Amino acid sequence: MLSDEVRERLKRLNRAPLRERPAPANRSADVPKENKRFPVLPNIFRKPPVIKAALPPFIDLSEAVSGEEMRNQRGGFLVADMEIVDFINDHGSLNSEYAGFFGDGSTLHDDESLSSSLRAFLRTHPSRVLYLDIETTGLSATPLFLVGMMSLQEDGLRLRQLFAREYREEAPLLEHLSNFMRDFDCLVTFNGKSFDIPFIRGRASANRVRFDWNRHHLDLLHESRRRYRRELENCKLQTLEAEICGRRRTGDIPGDQIPDAYHSFVRTGNAYRIRSIMYHNGLDLITMAELLLNILFREE
Repeated sequence: MLSDEVRERLKRLNRAPLRERPAPANRSADVPKENKRFPVLPNIFRKPPVIKAALPPFIDLSEAVSGEEMRNQRGGFLVADMEIVDFINDHGSLNSEYAGFFGDGSTLHDDESLSSSLRAFLRTHPSRVLYLDIETTGLSATPLFLVGMMSLQEDGLRLRQLFAREYREEAPLLEHLSNFMRDFDCLVTFNGKSFDIPFIRGRASANRVRFDWNRHHLDLLHESRRRYRRELENCKLQTLEAEICGRRRTGDIPGDQIPDAYHSFVRTGNAYRIRSIMYHNGLDLITMAELLLNILFREE
């Protein structure tokens, strides 16, 4: 129970006016109040803002690759028939030099100064020679998704690129490749004896596609090492392209980024980097022809 004295004091307090708390002296209005539990940290300790990387523009496959669908009993895939002009500016020079050297078949001879592989190549009619280069999703036991081929036709060197738009299109692509290669007697690759052909055989077996290439195979890596290993730091294709062919690439995609770029395309449908992969593959084929001309001219 409250005493009469306490009640009287409470009444006086309730009737008294409230006192305003004076504003703190010398404090700027734009400085935040100090919180004893969560004080304002100096800038050096504050978490920096998160900067999100800009996403690449979305490009549909039809915008990146000018090709048509081809189908067989295994399914469909994309075929792009290209000219050298689609890849290099000095296409006229390469076409005239190549056709002039090989076009009429006058190089058919058996020069003992050449390697046996080059002699077999020169005994093959130029229209029966196929250049080949593949792009894969890994080094072994993984799908290949792009096969580039080049051959000499009436209007010059032309390229055909077979592209699997998804993993399951590898089988019909390999079926077409196996049939297409039967029209040729000589294969030209760069490191194809160790990589391209064994890889194709492995993937053909995994997809139950018959692949029985057993004709002549000219591997330009072996010929390049024989010619240039004392002159160059290495005999990688792009080193030879720069130092022997005198051409440096622009707008190319590094080879080690190609698998991830393809996986990203399959996952998202964005063909932003597919155009660069096709360009990379086409330039590899063209460089092989340029390199072969340099090797043979060097022999003369």
